[in-house]
Amino acid sequence: MKPRLIYVCQSFLETNGWGRLAQSMTQEALQAGYEVYTSSADGSAVQGAKRGPPIFDIHDSVPKKILQAIKWLVWIRTLPKHDASTTLHLFSEPQMCLALWVGRMNSVGTLCGTYVDPHQHGSRVFSWLFKKSLDRIDHLLAISDYTRSRVESRWRDRIQVIPLGVSNSLLSRPWKQVTQHEHVDYKILSVGAVKPRKGFLELIHGFHAFMQAHPDKTGALAILGSTKGSQEYTDLLQKTIMELGEEKNIFLTGSVQDSELYGWYRWCDAFALTPIDDGGGFEGFGLVYLEANLFGKPCLGVTSTGATQAIGPDSGVIASGIGSEALAEGFKKLFHPPQPFDPMAWANIHSWDKVFSIYTKFYF
Repeated sequence: MKPRLIYVCQSFLETNGWGRLAQSMTQEALQAGYEVYTSSADGSAVQGAKRGPPIFDIHDSVPKKILQAIKWLVWIRTLPKHDASTTLHLFSEPQMCLALWVGRMNSVGTLCGTYVDPHQHGSRVFSWLFKKSLDRIDHLLAISDYTRSRVESRWRDRIQVIPLGVSNSLLSRPWKQVTQHEHVDYKILSVGAVKPRKGFLELIHGFHAFMQAHPDKTGALAILGSTKGSQEYTDLLQKTIMELGEEKNIFLTGSVQDSELYGWYRWCDAFALTPIDDGGGFEGFGLVYLEANLFGKPCLGVTSTGATQAIGPDSGVIASGIGSEALAEGFKKLFHPPQPFDPMAWANIHSWDKVFSIYTKFYF
């Protein structure tokens, strides 16, 4: 019989960090010959994997979460028994409490970012359950040293770090060519849901300061991502762009299809994501850095974020801070490095098959 993996995640869609991680891991597990079940909150799944029942959404009410958890736990106890070992792998922190009731089943929990803080779980009940799950889960893994550093110290020694990966298959997927601002000197791309934690306001000021320091050059900054999360923040960005006189050079596209995203990666000269700590929310790694590297583009990140592990010396620059002068200096180093970058080599080091092979040490 095939070894069995039960993967649980808020979503298996590639439109968010959790989903990209969980889907990529599922695909690697299927290719390796594992029997894989997936359970998500939004009904998403991965082709080739068996569907488990849905699990509660992180935004559900407490009673609804409890009811959905009970239904899922009843299901897992009805799975056919066989000689092969079974591992429950939980990819999104709010659902890690499920490990408390699965008996002796081997369990793995991947800690990603903001939700490693128990206070982010929405209620005292689920905050307490999350802390209990950190005691119960057999193997706690974090996607970066920075994420590990944000976990309360009593669990930190149990946590091992496995950085995220990227798939070469992105290069062969359909893509649409971008024709905007094709002939400017500096084409910069940023990707992420438009919300304060992503640091887009700071990025806009940093880009403006960089261009002010190079008046003989032209540049464009494209920010891709959903603007539905915070209309107030989106309005602030648009107002700031107008006040800086950058309406023709900085633009928010809103959500885009994957084929458009892969076109934008090809369009840009460099990628930048400069997240901030927003009331406990933080960027645990930044998978988009590796994706940009795969397309041959160097990246700009900032210190005190997961970017310090996602970006290497040959793949980009870590700015010393989030201020406009620090970011402008980061852009300068990005476009005028002392030696050429080799971002594709960095991406190849961090491939999903290598990441999965490390994870298998904790299975069964």
